[in-house]
Amino acid sequence: NTKLISILAAFLLFIGTLISSLFIDNFQLKSGIIVISLVTGIGFYRNYLLETCRATGALMTLLKIQGFEIILMIFSLIVVYKFQFQGMIYRALGIMIIVTILLNYLAPMKKVSPRWNRDTFLILLKTGFPLYMSSYLLLIGTTTDRLILVQFDTEKLGVYSPALMIFAAFQLIPNALSQYLSPKMSFMLGETKNIKDVWEISWKSSIILFLISLPLVGIAWFIIPFAINQFFPEYSDGIVAAQIACITGAVASSATGWMGMQSIKAFKAMFIIGFFIMIIGYGFSWALSSLMDPLLGVSLGKLATYILFIISSLLTVRFIANKKYLP
Repeated sequence: NTKLISILAAFLLFIGTLISSLFIDNFQLKSGIIVISLVTGIGFYRNYLLETCRATGALMTLLKIQGFEIILMIFSLIVVYKFQFQGMIYRALGIMIIVTILLNYLAPMKKVSPRWNRDTFLILLKTGFPLYMSSYLLLIGTTTDRLILVQFDTEKLGVYSPALMIFAAFQLIPNALSQYLSPKMSFMLGETKNIKDVWEISWKSSIILFLISLPLVGIAWFIIPFAINQFFPEYSDGIVAAQIACITGAVASSATGWMGMQSIKAFKAMFIIGFFIMIIGYGFSWALSSLMDPLLGVSLGKLATYILFIISSLLTVRFIANKKYLP
């Protein structure tokens, strides 16, 4: 079954990585590679369990688990504080294991055997490849902050880590909701054949998600300086970047226009937007980092990139909805 295949994949990844690590002398690098392989392997099964929640509409179960993960991510920061790099990688592995166990216990479907179907595979390949390519371009454009920091000042990349963690925490609940909204859009479109229904869900849910995030931004904005200065003083130079990451996380949480584009299979528009964001994302962050402190530059560049992404994806869905109905 799927669980057995996931465990086997994790085991093979672990063994392969363990063998390759025998040729690495640096303990931190060796342990980091081993943990990454374990997290990747366990992630196969975790993603499968997430899809069972999505397939059965178990939204509340998913939200509870994601809420618990946010709390776990926050309180486990003490491990990073106490054990530095080793704490960071063991924290990542611990969170992955705990959340996967919780999903395994609460997920509505656990026994789904894999089955090969050539026609279904070809349909998935035809649909999935354009989605993968456009999403990959988008990912490059929204993660250039780390690349640019390495180019300008490698040491600042470590100081930037609280901002990355905060941004990731802000994405947990929206990611859980997307597991529900995305199939809902596709199902509604299949029933009504009316793209305007997708537009309605896209812009309304985008505003709602942003408004839900705003109180969290306010709370985090005032807590971050105290928490970092009190517990992680070595990261104090990254306080402003972490605060900006809260705003960026709130903006990014409203990316339902991209889900709408996926539902209506606007692959050409997705590729164009993905390519545009990739260029703009790097350009904004690089230009701002040249004019000011790189930490502030990449933070503002990422925020500006996400604003443009949200606006462009929503406008694209709106434009397509006004132009045509599905046949």
